[in-house]
Amino acid sequence: MTRAQAAKGGSAEGTPRAQAAEGGSAEETPRAQAAEGGSAEETPRAQAAEGGSANKLRGEASILVAGRACLLRPSFDALVRAEEELGPLFALVERAGEGQLKLAEIAALFWHCLVDRAVPREQVGEAVMALGLARCTAPLRILLSQILKGTG
Repeated sequence: MTRAQAAKGGSAEGTPRAQAAEGGSAEETPRAQAAEGGSAEETPRAQAAEGGSANKLRGEASILVAGRACLLRPSFDALVRAEEELGPLFALVERAGEGQLKLAEIAALFWHCLVDRAVPREQVGEAVMALGLARCTAPLRILLSQILKGTG
């Protein structure tokens, strides 16, 4: 939306500037993340450097599996599959918030959300171990946030 449209009474609601002006989450802009001390790993520039093309505004994330960036997209189908294995998603989010999420649950959620379903599940588990919990937190947070917020 242009400034002229906003001046005429148009809604700037969907723009990152408007969200920040209205007290919205700074999480939606890479600059705001960097200003808040966010990880460079989460910025589009860093994702592009890793070969990923995750769109955080759509709830996508990426992880390195066997040396290549793999896109995680929490689609309805992916989340239904994850829920069938891991139980209710709200309970999964609660366990994550309490620090009670198991490595196997993180790997399973990542695997179900992979866009490239040809990646073996064992490789995703190995990637979680190779990245470590600290570096898995960023993509996990993005996925869990999308589960809670939805696309609307």
